[in-house]
Amino acid sequence: MSNALPQPDAAHPVPVLLVAEQERIRTELESLLREALPHARLTWVRQAAQAAATAHELAPALVLVDNDLLHDDPVSLLRRLAQELPQTLLLALVEAHDPVEARQSLAAGARGLLTKPVQLADLQAKLAELPPVTPAPTPAPSPPPSPTPVATNGHVIAVLGAKGGVGCTTLAANLAVELHQQTGGTLLLLEADCAAPTLGATLNVWEGPTWQATLDALDATDPLSEESTSLPWGVPHATGIHILPAPTRAALEAPPSAAQAHRLVSALRRRFAWSVLDLGVIAHPFAAALLEVADRVLVVTVPELPALHRAQVWLEQLTARDAAPDSVRIVLNRAGLRGAPALVDIEERLRLRVRHVLPDDPAAVTRSLNRGVPLVLSHPQAALSHSVAELSRALVEEMVGGVVQPVQPLRRGPARLFARLWGA
Repeated sequence: MSNALPQPDAAHPVPVLLVAEQERIRTELESLLREALPHARLTWVRQAAQAAATAHELAPALVLVDNDLLHDDPVSLLRRLAQELPQTLLLALVEAHDPVEARQSLAAGARGLLTKPVQLADLQAKLAELPPVTPAPTPAPSPPPSPTPVATNGHVIAVLGAKGGVGCTTLAANLAVELHQQTGGTLLLLEADCAAPTLGATLNVWEGPTWQATLDALDATDPLSEESTSLPWGVPHATGIHILPAPTRAALEAPPSAAQAHRLVSALRRRFAWSVLDLGVIAHPFAAALLEVADRVLVVTVPELPALHRAQVWLEQLTARDAAPDSVRIVLNRAGLRGAPALVDIEERLRLRVRHVLPDDPAAVTRSLNRGVPLVLSHPQAALSHSVAELSRALVEEMVGGVVQPVQPLRRGPARLFARLWGA
């Protein structure tokens, strides 16, 4: 085993896999790795089933497993990874006051321990055990690679409707376009609801591959080549994003498993800088599985008691699933609706601060839906468009950090935009 740190570069990054449920752990490790191993490529997963599949796809040089996995047994996961990845440096993140846990982790196959909170010096000492990076042999001449940018650890935002008719799909579509406008990053908008797919009509997309085709391709593809642009990554849209519609329930070959949903999200993270998942009202187990692996969950509701009650139920269920408190956001749509409860009363009922409020503008939304053009493009000066932009900006600054740098805007006069979207 080498006693020197590997010497990776941008062309040969060191793949690192982190298994931890808390985003705080991911943030701390990212910061430490930037100093200790600048060209590390960190992939973060939250669940054991997702970790095993991702580990085989990435072939990581380093795997870090947090001991605090509420839904999985970290010792069993360590034992499995040690058996299946014998050449990988496998480290357990443990509490300083729990020697029994430390002994169990080492007995399961961990090759070292890092005490939480992890210190830079401790991490550097463990990284000295990494094998040196060996550049791959020069391949035979091949066609130039696709210019499509590839994300190594993209962000996933789930949009959940408290009940039907609260504007979940409309918000997901406009948020996706706004995120792309603000960041310039590759983005995929996925529709999970196969009971009543509406995303195609919302964005004027009437044909193209659905996520059923993507799942089939992933199942039939070598995991190491999942980033290939030949896979059916949805429909390229005139707005610059990709759209992955849901199949109809009649066209669905078989209910996708949770493992398939997790593998799909893992592949999306590597392919797209951003993924927005339109989950609807969670009418399908596939949507529920996608919810489990999202970085942020936006629960969309309106100021009506039935919708507020359903939002409260969803918040309780997310809490029961141990969702991180800072990962769930309430989005109050149609604020200002006549006869609606006051915001302070809504927050008291939900026992959660409402951070994002979207004003009621039914006329503008109806025009947008009837034309199949996102409101943030057709009416960028509308108050509702400004609110969506603020929501997007808050998510970017929170999840990525720093100030949003807008790209060249796509916004233009309605006639030119409609011509582009309708193919005229």
